[in-house]
Amino acid sequence: MNDQLKEGLNVVSSDGDRMGKIDNVYLDPDENRVIYIKLTKYKNANRVQLIPAAYVHRILGNKVLLSAKTSAIDGLPGFKS
Repeated sequence: MNDQLKEGLNVVSSDGDRMGKIDNVYLDPDENRVIYIKLTKYKNANRVQLIPAAYVHRILGNKVLLSAKTSAIDGLPGFKS
């Protein structure tokens, strides 16, 4: 999955809401695996959001489908760069 998660992919919650686009991916340097994906323009707002890679359910073309609902993503702490 590491090579499939990349900048520009659209991210969609399990209940079908568009979350935004991947702006960056963060790797665990010891295991060389993605641990977070960073979204900008989260839900079309001027907000940045980190989402645990464990929430990624499937990648279909240019779309990342999450296993979490929008309410769960909304409850995650925000991200300040």
